[in-house]
Amino acid sequence: MSPLRTEHKVTIGAAVIGAVAVVIAALIQGVIPWIHDSRPKRYVNGIVTDAVTKTPIPGVIVHLQTNEGKALSQDTSDRDGKFNLATPEGLVAMRLFVDVDGYVPYDEKLPADGTKNDIRLVRQHIRFGVPDGTPLDSARQILAGKLNVTVVFAMGCSKRATGAALNGGELDGDPRMPDAILKDLVNRVKDNSHRYDIITIEAGKRYEVRCF
Repeated sequence: MSPLRTEHKVTIGAAVIGAVAVVIAALIQGVIPWIHDSRPKRYVNGIVTDAVTKTPIPGVIVHLQTNEGKALSQDTSDRDGKFNLATPEGLVAMRLFVDVDGYVPYDEKLPADGTKNDIRLVRQHIRFGVPDGTPLDSARQILAGKLNVTVVFAMGCSKRATGAALNGGELDGDPRMPDAILKDLVNRVKDNSHRYDIITIEAGKRYEVRCF
């Protein structure tokens, strides 16, 4: 067999180099995405709780948005109130938004590198206007309906005590604390000779107004 000519050697060498280059290019194309995907992702997480009772609130949808309010992703708090949201790269700032019935909407801006944020939801207060001169008994019935509780007068309360006129104004309070709102109500009685006390018969369900 005759030895390879120089030009044949050059051709074969070029072909080998070309083949190696193709393999290397293919490897690079496969490795670069792997390197990119293998970078640790960033998350923002925390626990959704009631601001007063400190108890976790499950089933709350936590929205992750851009600083301008554009939706990015969302997660639902688990039975322990925990949520976990992946944070996209390139954000300068972000915000968490929660809207749950009975609570004040939560809207908090965070730095882009934020990783931990517990959400404490505050109950919407009940606001109840009392027209000037409203009888205590009438206001009691309306307020009991708004709070979804039963409020009764004690046997010792006279008709004069239950029908006492109230100073007008607005009541404002946490609906989980009916006794506090009822105390504000009886404090509006115009006749200072009447004294009242609120007794909890069954918390969150039944209350009694006692007259002295």
